[in-house]
This record gives sequence, C-alpha cells and structure tokens, in this order.
Amino acid sequence: MPQRHIQLFSTCAEIASYASREVSRISAAAVSARGVFRIALAGGSTPKMLYALMAEHPALRNSLPWDKMQVFFGDERHVGPGHADSNFQMATDAMLSKVPLPQQQIHRVRGEYPDTAQAAAEYEEEIRRTFVLKSGEFPRFDLILLGMGNEGHTLSLFPGTKALHESQRIVTRNWVGKLYTERITLTAPAANCATNPFPSA
Repeated sequence: MPQRHIQLFSTCAEIASYASREVSRISAAAVSARGVFRIALAGGSTPKMLYALMAEHPALRNSLPWDKMQVFFGDERHVGPGHADSNFQMATDAMLSKVPLPQQQIHRVRGEYPDTAQAAAEYEEEIRRTFVLKSGEFPRFDLILLGMGNEGHTLSLFPGTKALHESQRIVTRNWVGKLYTERITLTAPAANCATNPFPSA
C-alpha cells in the first residue's frame, strides 16, 4: 500500500492555498507525461475558495495549462445550470467564466434532466468518449477534488445509500433520503482509480 500522510490546517484559506499548489504541481506533471490534465471538480465552500485562487491569483493562473485541461465534475445536484445549488454554476461563477478554458473542454452533468438515470448515462458516455475507454474500463483522472460532509459522505455517496454498492458503472444516480432528492455522482470504483484523489475540505 502507498504511504499516506495527513496535513492539518487551521483555516479553509490555508487548505485552499495548499490545494492550489498541488493543482499546479499535478497539472504540470500530467501534461508533461501525457499532454493533458484531467480534473474532476467538487462543490462546497472550500473548493470555491480554491477556484477563486486559480482564476484570480496571477502566478497560479499563469502556471496552469488551461489549453490542455479537461474539466469534469465529481457529482451534481438534480438542478440545472443557473440554479444556486448547482456545482457547475458555482465553479463557473468562481473560475470557469474567468479563465481561458475552451467550452468544449468543460464536461458538465445534465442535472436539469427530469430523469437522473439519463443524466448519469449521458455523463458516463461522455467520460468514456473523452478517455477513450474500452468496455469495463474506468477513467484515471489525474486529480479528483473530494470534500466530506458532516455525516461522512464524499461526492454524492452518502452513508446507507444504494450507490455505495455500485461496482460496474462510472456514474450513477443516487437517491439521498435525508435530503429527499436525487444526485448524479461518480461511483466509488471510478473515484478510487484516480491518480490523485485529493481531499479539498
């Protein structure tokens, strides 16, 4: 097993600052090795601070390979773009609308679909096309940003929900009873294949 280490920070701003340096380091290594950097973004307040740094800090912004970046989302709420709860909208407001990232390099979940199963299936197919995956293969994201809720959920994989048992799919819908809503989320096997699953909150 690879060795793990834990970093402790006093404030969310310190977490965001450290994460920004890791994004810069990991993106440079990925582009050097494969010519592309594939990242899955997270929702939440701490990632929002990170995205603002990536867009507005001159040295960091200039260090990132925007033209070689493919941006995905780890999960999404059952809402459309423009909704206050949308992870895509938050990332757009904080970063995506402010950086030189071509729209075709941004891969969002269609959370506005009435049928979340359709949204999950289309998002999985988009991931498969972008990564050029064979049947049964999982994508290997260079970096997945992961937060953690008070009850221990990450992505939209909540304790006690059915999505935790999914072992074949890359993306699935998930009914979250405590919130009385459905989510669309990367599965645990997909997240575990990432080169760098990075806690961001």
